[in-house]
Amino acid sequence: MPSRVEIAEAMDIPLDELDSLLRQALTTSSLDAPVNGEEGRSFLGDLIADSSLDEPLEIVEQRIHHEQLGRWLSHLSEQEQHVLRMRFGLEGNERHTLAEIGCASCGTSPAVSRAASEPPRETLVSTDHVRLNQSSAQM
Repeated sequence: MPSRVEIAEAMDIPLDELDSLLRQALTTSSLDAPVNGEEGRSFLGDLIADSSLDEPLEIVEQRIHHEQLGRWLSHLSEQEQHVLRMRFGLEGNERHTLAEIGCASCGTSPAVSRAASEPPRETLVSTDHVRLNQSSAQM
């Protein structure tokens, strides 16, 4: 095991700075310990990110996409909506194969495949209309 002097030399720092770092590593800090920041007083726990939570911006984007998807799906028939929800696992459903969807909806696999792969004309017109509106709003 290297000595403190060897470690300080390897890190190119003074020995007293290494000793200070080692002491800090040994101390336990409370998440409620005050920290003086640039914007006033805060607590150590406020500075640590919670990785188990989604970022607020991501949550907003997901909601917007969900609403937009709902608007697009509303232009489809109930059967087409059902096929797309099952095929792509929308709204919390698990994904299914075309054969599984065909069995569940008493349809043939080619008919289900066609419904899942060919967007109806109304949807294409609707998405083109949305794009045109967005383009004209930006000008």
